[in-house]
Amino acid sequence: GLLSVVGETSRALYGTDTRASGFLLGALVALAFRPSAWHERATGARARRLRLLGLVLLAALFALVVAATPQSVWVPRGGLFLVAVLTALVIAVVLRSAELDRMLGVAPLRWLGRRSNAIYLWHWPVVVMIGAPAVSEPPMLALYVGTTVVLADVTYRFVVLPLSRARPGDGAKQMGQPSLAV
Repeated sequence: GLLSVVGETSRALYGTDTRASGFLLGALVALAFRPSAWHERATGARARRLRLLGLVLLAALFALVVAATPQSVWVPRGGLFLVAVLTALVIAVVLRSAELDRMLGVAPLRWLGRRSNAIYLWHWPVVVMIGAPAVSEPPMLALYVGTTVVLADVTYRFVVLPLSRARPGDGAKQMGQPSLAV
């Protein structure tokens, strides 16, 4: 992220160019680990070292997320970039560690992962509707999380799944619309 102007962090927090590091690092991981290599898993001592590294990285990522508050000066001053780096490293390690893949592949996390993009897309409109300051209060936080997850689930079921099943050139029919094809 971009170093912010003294007292002003919104540009660093919300600017597309200052937040692009996460997307770019994700693309780098995708390029570095071609799909055919995803099944090449570490074995023996290497697998144990990867498992330990993955758990340490996950703990560090969790600690950063828990430590971040709206008042955290470090978040726009490199904290978001650090989260992106740790996330990319976790993904890279999980792609090589069958054990971590199994641990993180439990049903509740898969459910959440499938809806994560919709959660990302809905979280800010819900914050705006509720009011950002109110979200820090426990009842409003519960309303925020619940509303975001419900909207994300509805989006996943009624937008993402139908579109993922559609064949090229058949999108209108899959979405319940009359086809324009003659």
